[in-house]
Amino acid sequence: MKVKVKVWDGHGLPVGETLECGRKALKIGFWKWIKLKTSGVVELMSYRNPSWKNSLVFHIVRCKRHGYFIDHVHGYSESVYGMSEGFTCPKCWNNSTKN
Repeated sequence: MKVKVKVWDGHGLPVGETLECGRKALKIGFWKWIKLKTSGVVELMSYRNPSWKNSLVFHIVRCKRHGYFIDHVHGYSESVYGMSEGFTCPKCWNNSTKN
């Protein structure tokens, strides 16, 4: 069984159905959906842009303020832009850079 999840995709990954303004509708497996609901993070895919040296693992992450978004780990573990685990909500980041 697949579950549809609407996410913000600021990376332009070649996945899911494109909606309006950077949003996409992705279908993920039921157990991934359960993990996303309980932990707030689930691995989505490994992707390598032809111009990159290595691939990155992208995740679906839940922001308490803005909902779900796609991101990769940025290499820091402290809380940044309202998130922990090295993920950055694009809407929180945009709001913080406007100040």
